[in-house]
Amino acid sequence: MDGNFLEGKEIVLASSSEELKKILSLVLRSYKCSVQLFSRADELLSDIRSNHPDLALIDFDLEDTKGLDVCKELKGNLFTAYIPTIALIEKKHLRKNLLKIEQGIDDYLIKPPYPIDLKIRMELAFKRSNYQFFSNSLTRLPGSKAVEGIAQDKLSKGKKFCLMHIDIDNFKSFNDKYGYVKGNLVIKNTAYILFRAVNEIAPDSFIGHIGGDDFALISSSGKAEELASYITKEFDRLIRFHYNSEHRNQGFIRIPTREGGEINIPLMTISCAVVDTARVKVENIMQFSSRLSEIKSFLKGLPGSNFLIDRRESNRGPKKRSVKQKGRSPQDKKEKREVIKPLGQILMEKGMINEDKLYSALEDHCDTSVRLGEVLKNLGWIKQEDIDKILEQQKKKEPDTILNI
Repeated sequence: MDGNFLEGKEIVLASSSEELKKILSLVLRSYKCSVQLFSRADELLSDIRSNHPDLALIDFDLEDTKGLDVCKELKGNLFTAYIPTIALIEKKHLRKNLLKIEQGIDDYLIKPPYPIDLKIRMELAFKRSNYQFFSNSLTRLPGSKAVEGIAQDKLSKGKKFCLMHIDIDNFKSFNDKYGYVKGNLVIKNTAYILFRAVNEIAPDSFIGHIGGDDFALISSSGKAEELASYITKEFDRLIRFHYNSEHRNQGFIRIPTREGGEINIPLMTISCAVVDTARVKVENIMQFSSRLSEIKSFLKGLPGSNFLIDRRESNRGPKKRSVKQKGRSPQDKKEKREVIKPLGQILMEKGMINEDKLYSALEDHCDTSVRLGEVLKNLGWIKQEDIDKILEQQKKKEPDTILNI
């Protein structure tokens, strides 16, 4: 490997051991890395969320929590999951915490690590990170194996939790019509909606990207309905401005069929299938998968965005269902959407930005969590007074309007 591969890398090192921090910081600086030292998890997490270092070295022992719990939190967060994370752990703790290690870190080292081992593991972590970023790390979220591992761990410990399968309806037709670049942006925007839902409602939740337009969310028992309601409403509010004005107004796109004709495909919606172990007895991942697949198939046959929480007891059969929608008629939904519009759609309709500028700004918005209005301002395409004026106009129309400023 290149001897200067680590030069200039920003590393955060967290440990309750001053001696370990002193030794490793000297080693890292000898590799020409920039090093920030921490003893507490709260300080470490705050710095990582603000500064996004290149790599995190986290000791199993911190002053206020376990280092592996910090690693898990980093990997479960949309905006920090991509940061390579190496845990430092004592050999005697390795077997007991092996499952947690598989779920929340990229690699581990027995402490105290030999300098050459540390250097090699860091270089490998960067290589893997770069490969993942340029191959398929669209959302930078953990995949299906991580979701299954966490769910199985909770089941084996008898913990009550919710597992939610989130699927975008009519995504393939949109992707075929608009192209994969705009399709990828829909996926990233959906991941951002999930992150916001978790951040506001259940911060201890875990988000995973199963693949394509399928996501999974693991949360504490009892939070599913609030989370699913937020996700479906936000998706409906934001997804429309991924379409052009013609398709938004008519409410569908026309797709050619194999027979040479055309078919109308409704705008994208979202389906959230939920199993809560506090309500339903589930013994393994296969039972979870079977129930979620059945619920999802049922939801796919309904119009609009919906969520369903499985409340069936094992001996009561498939008829005991509870489907949740927005509680509005299609006409009500249409009228509401014409009032509550995303900022980007409003700016396009006013001719203040074009579609290319909007999609460019959306990329930054979904990648960094910086509000769309701030991104557009930073790019010099709108001014603060433009946002203030739009906000004032929307408040007069609908006091409860929520704009993604």
